[in-house]
Amino acid sequence: MPLVNIKVLQGAFSEAQRLQLIGDVTDAFARIGGAGIRPAVHVIIEEVADGMWGIGGEPMRLAEIEARRRARGEG
Repeated sequence: MPLVNIKVLQGAFSEAQRLQLIGDVTDAFARIGGAGIRPAVHVIIEEVADGMWGIGGEPMRLAEIEARRRARGEG
């Protein structure tokens, strides 16, 4: 039984986006492992509180993610 644990910064993805991730990850396992594996794929999305995710010793904040999205023209 595959167990996929995805951690994201709280508020970085909408509920619809999180549900899409669950579906897409499950689909990927089914493509690779065959359709029979689909019912056994477990996907957990955990949200980490703003500032409690560090990269290179610096806290990652939701404002930084939003700024990066704007810079890429995504929001």
